[in-house]
Amino acid sequence: MPGEHIVYVPNENYRDYPAKPGLEKLIVRIVSDRAAGKALLQSGQIDILGDVTEADVVEFANEPDIVAHIKPGPTTERLVLNLANPHLDATADPLNNPHWVLGDVRVRRAIQYAIDKAYLNQAVLSGLAQVGVSELNNGWVRVELAPSEYSPAKAVVLLEEAGWIDQDGDGIRECRGCPYAEAGDPLRLKLHTTLGDTLRRDTAQHLRDMLQKVGIALTTEYVPPTVLFGSWDTSAFRKHGHFDLLLYATGPGVDPQPQLEQYFHKDNIPTAARGGSGANYSRWVNDEFSSLLDQAGATPEVEKRVMLYRRAIGILSEEVPHIYLYDRNSIYLSRRQVQGFAVNPWTNQTWNVADWTIGE
Repeated sequence: MPGEHIVYVPNENYRDYPAKPGLEKLIVRIVSDRAAGKALLQSGQIDILGDVTEADVVEFANEPDIVAHIKPGPTTERLVLNLANPHLDATADPLNNPHWVLGDVRVRRAIQYAIDKAYLNQAVLSGLAQVGVSELNNGWVRVELAPSEYSPAKAVVLLEEAGWIDQDGDGIRECRGCPYAEAGDPLRLKLHTTLGDTLRRDTAQHLRDMLQKVGIALTTEYVPPTVLFGSWDTSAFRKHGHFDLLLYATGPGVDPQPQLEQYFHKDNIPTAARGGSGANYSRWVNDEFSSLLDQAGATPEVEKRVMLYRRAIGILSEEVPHIYLYDRNSIYLSRRQVQGFAVNPWTNQTWNVADWTIGE
């Protein structure tokens, strides 16, 4: 039926035809969810499955006919923090309209201190991922940073410095001299993430428990991916800035400039004047970072670009508009009979489809 699969056949004008490709046809099946795909792979109805996680690798570890293909990728699961007032629609002036909690960098740093990233890696990814440290975690301009420290005690110190105190002893801090909220407002935040993703559900639950230990109440709302990643014209809350925190994964391509510009340059905040373009959903404004990025984009010398990116990432790390939880591997599962399949995290997985064959 229409919408269930796509059939690809060899291109007779391909440079190595007819020696390659090695398949007579390639059928891409469209399945409802990851669980359905795993069932099809296990039963032998499909030969290759994408969109799988580290937890799925563990699940199939004792399946002799199934092979896991894993390579570190540039994508990082992260928290996107909104630094602007979430009650204003697409504000173009976040510095004068700060988020009532997250506009304070001390609170953002406290949240990061409160998150045990190493535990998350073990609890939800069976230790198969890497702890997230930076936007540039892979590739030719990888920036080496130490993982953020897990210290609930330091988180508490920062929160109290920022005026968030639990005076009534109910386990949730209230504003007592904080800069942007009303006196007595409880420190409650909402996290939005995608519906139907077990890995994100488990991650969100652990984050809730970790933040609760330092007096931050976190609730989670799960929405369809089409809602979370919707467009400006559909009034998607990510684009218009109506949120506290988001949980999802993104990362740069081979050249990091477009990703860094879209997500962090001060001129790429989605606003009505810009027609909603740009992906600086944190509404983070830092003149020095944006200047360094402009210089990097105009510099052809690779060594100088690397130096500029490293300086920019240092600023990003200090300001904490995003919190990097864990680096996502590029993972595919295949039946053992598939030969020539190789993961390339930087491009479409069919990059070497001409070399695929089906053995005995």
